[in-house]
Amino acid sequence: MSAIGVCCGARKNNAPSGLQKENAMFPTPVADHWREAFAKGDLLYADETFRLSVSDDLKDEEQLGQILETAAGTVHALIRPALARRLNVSGKESLSLELFRQRTQEAGARFHGADHLFYFPANATTETRAPLSPETARRLTAADEGMFTAFCADITEADMDAAYVELDHWSVFGAFHQGELAGVASMYPWGESRLLDMGVLTAPPFRGQGHAGRLIRLMHQVAREGGFALQYRCQLDNHPSVAAAASTGMKAFGRWDIIFDNAADA
Repeated sequence: MSAIGVCCGARKNNAPSGLQKENAMFPTPVADHWREAFAKGDLLYADETFRLSVSDDLKDEEQLGQILETAAGTVHALIRPALARRLNVSGKESLSLELFRQRTQEAGARFHGADHLFYFPANATTETRAPLSPETARRLTAADEGMFTAFCADITEADMDAAYVELDHWSVFGAFHQGELAGVASMYPWGESRLLDMGVLTAPPFRGQGHAGRLIRLMHQVAREGGFALQYRCQLDNHPSVAAAASTGMKAFGRWDIIFDNAADA
């Protein structure tokens, strides 16, 4: 097992070869985003499963780093030089995910809490189990404000916050049952990437009837036609969301987490 440590001198980071296998099955916007996200700065450590790089090129000034655990079993971490100095990484020792987490916490930093990442594979079709029509699912506009407001009135505040669907989002959709709005969904650009973050919410009386899946597949079709890729993020313990993503044909890409300084919370 080869490793590159700080004591041996960091070297220029190239596109992470460990992401090639994961990226091969996903659309170009997905592959481009995650390759570029971890191909910055200098490489501090690399072995067959774990890769650690250092760079100040992080968009959030409060963020000390980010980490991606792929579904294929590789781990990619990018941290700021300030955190790297605290970790005391040595090329004479193997660095695992568990050790990296331990060192990071001992250095006064914390992990925000990982999200699952799901995407449709590059070869995914837009076919659905039932044909879509404006009567079953369509884009919502400002003309639907009254209907959207009435829908939200029957939803708990906690569910609204978790789904985060607003009528003024970049692109908004609704699913219908016999003319009644049964579910809503929206998608919006994730930062400056061509990934579209999404939220989906179904009214309690209509849950378990496939409305969320129809909305997700419709958004996938619209996103792909525009050269984007739909991204489904959810917390690790949100088992219904994990099941919903899998039911639509989306595949797990990995788990993504960000690192913050505990001092910032003081």
